[in-house]
Amino acid sequence: MKTALLVIDVQCGLFDDSPRPFEADAVVDRINALTAQARTAGVPVVFIQHERASGSLAHGSDGWQLERRLKTDARDTFIRKTTPDSFLRTELQETLQGWGVKQLAICGYATEFCVDTTTRRAAALGFPVLLVADAHTTHDKAHASAAAIRAHHNATLPDIASFGPEIRAVNAADLRFGDGTASPAPGAKPVTPAGPPEGLPVYRLLTGVDDAAFCHRVSAALSLGYRLRSAPSATFNGEHVVVAQAVVWPGPLTADADAKAGTAADAATR
Repeated sequence: MKTALLVIDVQCGLFDDSPRPFEADAVVDRINALTAQARTAGVPVVFIQHERASGSLAHGSDGWQLERRLKTDARDTFIRKTTPDSFLRTELQETLQGWGVKQLAICGYATEFCVDTTTRRAAALGFPVLLVADAHTTHDKAHASAAAIRAHHNATLPDIASFGPEIRAVNAADLRFGDGTASPAPGAKPVTPAGPPEGLPVYRLLTGVDDAAFCHRVSAALSLGYRLRSAPSATFNGEHVVVAQAVVWPGPLTADADAKAGTAADAATR
């Protein structure tokens, strides 16, 4: 089906300053390869740029410009936005409809904000989405690394079925463009978490206030390949603070692993 490639917020003000986004240069390289293939195949390329009323992302400022290594072409389309939703108060939907586009390939920045929001909105509007799994990125956050955030979104966004159109995560090397469309290469393997990084303990006890940040930490552990054993909670008298505990571990849910994780949980709550 007719496809367009969206490149979201790959801008100097978001990529230049240290610390830079996760795999910043590699992501830009992958995006350049994707846009080159898309143009050759007659797939429209749309660069979307975020802007604010002032500061580093003010329209026309140095920070607002596209990242210096990003390659553009006279055939490309450029759209300005002011929210994480690339469709909200922009001409994107009208432009896509004018081209007869029925499917989107999405990459860029930031994974958990503009890429996530635009992917969900696209599906809600009826567009199947090819999320380019290794061509979107973000910065490390206090609750999770950028790598974990990307892995989490690559795992969870394709699980959303209620919109109707399918969301698929596919690595850049496995995406094929041809005759105005894009699709995963034949035999392309599903994008799955790589598993816990070398050096992490076999078991992890995550403890924290039962709030959004704690839920993100648990989600990040799960996205790295850990499994959730339990999440009991306790309230400190007089403080009304709920503390959640989650024991997570890599690998299948075997009886032996469950017993060991239970022992770890019991020891941690004594």
